[in-house]
Amino acid sequence: MSAPIWVRRLRGAVGMGLLWGAAWAIIGGGIMEGIIDAQGRVVDMWPQLLGVVGFLGGIVFAAMLWIAGGRRSFSEFSFREFAGLGALAGALQGVLAMLLVGAPLLFVGVTMIATMLAATGSLAVARMGGSRTTLASSRDARRQSLSRRAG
Repeated sequence: MSAPIWVRRLRGAVGMGLLWGAAWAIIGGGIMEGIIDAQGRVVDMWPQLLGVVGFLGGIVFAAMLWIAGGRRSFSEFSFREFAGLGALAGALQGVLAMLLVGAPLLFVGVTMIATMLAATGSLAVARMGGSRTTLASSRDARRQSLSRRAG
């Protein structure tokens, strides 16, 4: 028996949030700690801060994807659509940060670009995974076909 649709969507949103959080912490934290603040003059907070922001961005993006995408699968979306939804999710996230914690206006642009890149990266990874699944299932189908002929 399959899980209800809302459980699968919630699991997908949390999964996307965790993946985005890890990516933002590693990539963004690496840039901040390794390039911008290589001498360690600023408190080393960037990986964990960017991880939280990435997690929230992934969840916001997943919610927007449910609303805009309906029942479409990742293969039915274009990179342009994902980039647009990512930019919109980033703008929403940036404006909320401005209103709630007083983030500067620059934060809106940064989150728009970062979520746009994360969204298109998510689609690229999903398509790579989808093509592997397709290849594996076609190999299994050939094996079954050959075993039927041999038997």
